[in-house]
Amino acid sequence: MAFAATSNTARRLLLEQKPLWSGIEGLLVDGDLAKALNLPQSAGLLVQRVAEGSFAWRCGIHAGSLRANVEGQELVLGGDVILRINEVPVEQSGSYDEIYSSIGRLKPGDNLVISVFRQGRIVKLLIPISQ
Repeated sequence: MAFAATSNTARRLLLEQKPLWSGIEGLLVDGDLAKALNLPQSAGLLVQRVAEGSFAWRCGIHAGSLRANVEGQELVLGGDVILRINEVPVEQSGSYDEIYSSIGRLKPGDNLVISVFRQGRIVKLLIPISQ
C-alpha cells in the first residue's frame, strides 16, 4: 500500500501544469486490500479525509469515519473509493498523468465524471465545470 511517482510525473505536476487542489486525503489501495474491500477493479483511491469547503466536499465525495489497523497501517474506512475520473481508471502506473490531462481538457459546460465505490455500489458523480 505505497505510492511512488516518477520524476517525470513529479516535474509535470509541480512545474508544468496548473495546480489542482481537490481537498482529498487518500490512499491508493490495490492487491489484497482491494479484494478485501470488494472493489470491482484492481485498484482505487480510498478517501480518508475531505477538507470542508474543498472541491471534493462540494462534489459530495464522502470521507471515511471508521479507524482500522490493517497489517500495521492505520486506515480510515467507510468512505468512498474513487475508481475512475473521466472514465480513466485509478491505477498504480501512469493513470495520474492521464487523469490530470483529462481534467485539463474540460471546458466550461462539460462535466467532470467521478465514479466512486460507495456502500457496495458504483455511484457516478457529475460535476459541471464552470468558468
